[in-house]
Amino acid sequence: MIREALLYEKLEGERARCNTCPRHCVTGEGKHGFCSTRQNRGGRLYTLVYGEVASVSINPIEKKPVFHFYPGSRWLSLGTLGCNFRCPGCQNWELSHARAGNWLGTEYLSPEECVGLAQRYNCLGISWTFNEPSIWLEYTLDGAKLAKKEGLFTNYVTNGFITEKGLDLVGPYLDVFRVDIKGFSRKSYGRIAHIADFSPVLEATIRAKRGFGMHVEIVTNIIPGYNDDEAELREIASWIRSELCASTPWHVTRFFPHLKLSHLPPHPDSHP
Repeated sequence: MIREALLYEKLEGERARCNTCPRHCVTGEGKHGFCSTRQNRGGRLYTLVYGEVASVSINPIEKKPVFHFYPGSRWLSLGTLGCNFRCPGCQNWELSHARAGNWLGTEYLSPEECVGLAQRYNCLGISWTFNEPSIWLEYTLDGAKLAKKEGLFTNYVTNGFITEKGLDLVGPYLDVFRVDIKGFSRKSYGRIAHIADFSPVLEATIRAKRGFGMHVEIVTNIIPGYNDDEAELREIASWIRSELCASTPWHVTRFFPHLKLSHLPPHPDSHP
């Protein structure tokens, strides 16, 4: 379903600047931004994926992975198409790397139907996952508001690359922020996520924890030669301790070859 985007600016010449993620894509008539889910139509920006579900399932919360928020509970998990990153080893690339004009099949699911499914299958909450949920901001916001009214918990499985305005919209309605910290250097984030500045990820994570009181868990997938420098990993640990708290869960996960990183070996499961 097509809806007008919540966060954008109209510019001269019927251009529009998206303010959902820190890329702040500027598009002209008929053009899409980096995530490919938003299109300029007559100087207005529209989301093309409102309620368009590409994958839905019932999962234990540990699959997110979230291990310290109602362990063993069941969550309705759903995602759409597109992402504001293009990680070369993405496990869900069929969804997250989809481009406008080359969509896979989706099925419309209203926020009311989404909440109804969660209730029908006795889920504790709703998790927006499989691809980056912030590019689905308009839909996840409506769904999260309704979920909270119905007594359900809510979860973003996210790369954390969202603007302050975007997080401030949905933050009051989120309970869990399971965020990837993919590295701790411009080089690592440049190679993995194709962004020069990863500070917005850190700022959003701090804001989720301190500003909105969300339960935060972090994942770092260790990719050989990309982000496995011990000094960089120590920096992540120090940042978690100083900016969040020492008890914040940090899942350091093992890399397995996939997609454009299929030539790399699996990360060893132990160090000498």
